Amino acid sequence: MAPDKLKPARDRLARGGSKVARGRGTSSFRAFDRALRQRPPWWGRLEARITISLVTIGILCVGASGYLVALAVAYYDRLDEQQVAGQREAIELAQPYYAELAEAQREAFDARSELLGRALEELEPGQRRAFLRRWIDGRDDVIEVVVEPRGGEALVVAAGDDEREIGSGGEGVEQAFEVTITAPLHGDGGRLQVTWAADASVQRRHQRLGELARELGTVEIADAGGDDQTVDRSQIQRAMVMARSE
Repeated sequence: MAPDKLKPARDRLARGGSKVARGRGTSSFRAFDRALRQRPPWWGRLEARITISLVTIGILCVGASGYLVALAVAYYDRLDEQQVAGQREAIELAQPYYAELAEAQREAFDARSELLGRALEELEPGQRRAFLRRWIDGRDDVIEVVVEPRGGEALVVAAGDDEREIGSGGEGVEQAFEVTITAPLHGDGGRLQVTWAADASVQRRHQRLGELARELGTVEIADAGGDDQTVDRSQIQRAMVMARSE
């Protein structure tokens, strides 16, 4: 065959081969595109599974944290209630004893005043001042003695030494709790008045018990301005419940 006739044949073969190659490339791209379009549903995709897992873990962590916070708050609330109940019981048990102690102290003053009156009845009026001076100096819980005989002049003898501490436990006169007892003088029909210095610590402790009883169920906290204020524990519990519910 002549060379000029072979050339068109080669050209046709080349053009045909290029079409075959282009057809193969197009079919491969279309197959890949169809594969991309035919992706699995969202619950089967890897990114969806990862996202769902992370969200689930976050929800579980938040729920566990909230449960632990609620459990801790309930525990400390219960512990606080038990402590308050124990303190209230201790105060209620102690308060009657202080009242009984104060009453017993007054009864002792009554008896001692009665004995002093009996001793004065056996003395002449001129001997009473010296006797009372010695009697007062020998005791640290007497502030003043007044003898009022019937139809006579009153005799007043007080603790004259200002430096002497009066009252049990070394309490000063200005700090002592005064108890005045009046007893009759049977001999001359007069009367005796003795001012005693009661143990002030008994009174202070009894008052402190009352303060503690009033402070039960309260908490001292610092507000936004830095000042301390006393609030009821129930207010704090309500605030924590509201914070947990939000």
